[in-house]
Amino acid sequence: MSEQNPSADLPPAPQAPQPPQVPQPPQVPQQSFGAAPPAPGGSESFGSAPQSAETVGEAPAKKKGGVGKIIGVIVAVVVAVCVGGGFFLVRNFLDADATKEATAGSCIANLPAVAEGEDKQANDATVVDCTDATAAYKVEGRLEGKTEAEAKSDTICAAYPTAQFVYRAIPAGGTGYVLCLSQITK
Repeated sequence: MSEQNPSADLPPAPQAPQPPQVPQPPQVPQQSFGAAPPAPGGSESFGSAPQSAETVGEAPAKKKGGVGKIIGVIVAVVVAVCVGGGFFLVRNFLDADATKEATAGSCIANLPAVAEGEDKQANDATVVDCTDATAAYKVEGRLEGKTEAEAKSDTICAAYPTAQFVYRAIPAGGTGYVLCLSQITK
């Protein structure tokens, strides 16, 4: 008697369904920092990688809308106006010394009348063109880095024999400048 395989007469056992095969993208070889892939055609080049939105792992750049660009321009203009306005304020209002740019040959207006040996505040003094009708004094010389005591010396403007008046701009306890002035006769 021959042995028969009892399983030969049985139908094959059911198998679990296999999921469909999904093709895998080709693996990109890892490159060192800064290396560019070979250029098409087999020649190699030195430089950056080709500029493409389809580079692996990189999403295409989103375009900024027209409204966003307009808002950006408006913000930039507002910032520029504020910076310019702040500079103007500091330069013209907070820095009250209108004679700080005076040099020999400049002319000064709006000084109070003073008698010999008398001192008065001169908060309204300004540098003007010497042809201006308000020009009353001409700067004969300018002395820098003087203390209050030095500026009050009777000989402070001795180097300028035509000078008749002294204008001092010296902060308390500090140093400043002295203008040696002559009166303009008209």
